[in-house]
Amino acid sequence: MKLFTRFLLICLCCMFINATNAGDVFKKGNNLPKKPFATQKDITKGGFFFNFGLFIPNKNYGFESDVDNTTSYKNGVGPSFEIGNMFRIADLRDKAIGIRVTWLNVGYSKFKMDGELIEQDIQFSMFKLGPYFSLGLNDKMAIDFYYQIAPQYIFSYNVPLEEDDHYFGVNHSLGATYRFSILAVGFDANFGSAKYLNTDPDESVDFKPRFPYLRMYVGLKL
Repeated sequence: MKLFTRFLLICLCCMFINATNAGDVFKKGNNLPKKPFATQKDITKGGFFFNFGLFIPNKNYGFESDVDNTTSYKNGVGPSFEIGNMFRIADLRDKAIGIRVTWLNVGYSKFKMDGELIEQDIQFSMFKLGPYFSLGLNDKMAIDFYYQIAPQYIFSYNVPLEEDDHYFGVNHSLGATYRFSILAVGFDANFGSAKYLNTDPDESVDFKPRFPYLRMYVGLKL
């Protein structure tokens, strides 16, 4: 949490610097042209992005669809990371339509009971694909709305038993991003289920829990 807070403060400082003129901040001479720091010429243009943020599992994270978690125990908040590209297909002046591809998305969380670490979960999504719509507010600000679908893999490690479980399924994401030049802040809601991958051929296990979570992030879009 401390690392995320520091990163957010750095981004806010960069926004403040970006709002000023670099020629007024760093002067070498009166004849130098004044250029803005870290600006994007076309705010609705596609490009590369990477985001750091918070992975916030739902209370029913890891429970089957017909079972609700009625206890006070749940997976805690952890870090998340994603990297991807936005490919613009249609340029509609101050709007744009395209494809958002996340090459890798990773989230981590822990499950504790009475202060004791019970389980550690790592959730992977690769090649998340879906449409996006960008709305340019002005030359420096835009809002992106997007939907993505992807295969997901969950690695779950039971600490007391020293055993690991594996799940594979489909993840859906619905979110929005606010961008100021190259800086971005956003969130998305994720939902979907994953089937338990049985590694013991002598056992027959039919277990398909759901893994919903909320993600909040800050990052850069270049």
